[in-house]
Amino acid sequence: MKRIGRILSSHLGEEGLKILGRASHITAFTDFPIGIAVLPGYDDPLCCIKSISYKSLTPLTRALQMELPRVGEIYIGKGFKVVIAECLLPDDPIKNASDNAWKMAVDMLNSNQNVEVSYSEIGNVLELKKFLTENFDADILIISAHGYYDDKHNLSGLWIGSEIWFAADNEIVVPPIVILSACHVAPRGAGAVTVTDLLHRNGAKAILGTLIPVNVFRNALLTIRLFVYICEALNERGNFRTLSDAWKWVVSSNAVNEVLASSKALQKWAQSKENGHSILEDFSLERSKGRLRTGFFYADTISILGEMAKESGIENEFESLISSQGVFPESSFYIWSGSPESVILTEPIFEGFNL
Repeated sequence: MKRIGRILSSHLGEEGLKILGRASHITAFTDFPIGIAVLPGYDDPLCCIKSISYKSLTPLTRALQMELPRVGEIYIGKGFKVVIAECLLPDDPIKNASDNAWKMAVDMLNSNQNVEVSYSEIGNVLELKKFLTENFDADILIISAHGYYDDKHNLSGLWIGSEIWFAADNEIVVPPIVILSACHVAPRGAGAVTVTDLLHRNGAKAILGTLIPVNVFRNALLTIRLFVYICEALNERGNFRTLSDAWKWVVSSNAVNEVLASSKALQKWAQSKENGHSILEDFSLERSKGRLRTGFFYADTISILGEMAKESGIENEFESLISSQGVFPESSFYIWSGSPESVILTEPIFEGFNL
């Protein structure tokens, strides 16, 4: 990732890097996931530093269609409706884990009076189309499924039950925001025709997809955390004005979970209680306050956890695990295509302005 960052910076040049540094948001017309690049002088991938939305260059005619029209703002600050389509088969090995994850998500969303949730188990494409028709008024669609990627034919889709779906249908309409909880549905780098690109033709304005196979438990954690911050914004308790803002914080602040996910020993230590709080709770509520720098979340997180490991008497074990296992920033391999920056969570506050 640092090597990719060096290559990207050499193409951008000094002035290009300065412009990138001043930008509040990056719209990337490219077939390459620049968000995974670690630029010189930083420790974190670019997607942890800047919010990024992707618009594919392939085919070029589609790129022009997405670039020229203005995308109107989508305001969900007064509430929204989420529909969840669980497309895993009953005998799927990860079905139980997926069910538990979505139960937590539904319970969390139902606790917010401004959110309406509809959950359904889907067995085939026809059932999915019926589900979408019945919930035409939804704002957000979550599809939980296995991803399908054919690298020989350079295309990706979804397994809806036992059927492969590419979203090439013309008779369906999907909500403006789509979250695909599935592996490698948005591969970049080889100009693949992806289900995320095709969903734009069916009404989606912002789509979250994955570049690679992902872990079902970590995927669920990321999705739940995203909705937590969206709900915080709705209740005027967050600093996130757009969906892009919320996601950037989800990815950058997820460093602690990915460090601890490096080994089962670290996961067990993170849940151990000291002074009434778990290690993870103590890190989140106290130890990390004011100490996590933009662009250095991973390095600072490892440093703070190292201090806590020393206090727990496992400093040598912690250092050995980190040096031998390393940390894989899985959340950096998710991308938003379309215009998530146009999904508004809160209205701006103008102080000292009188009509």
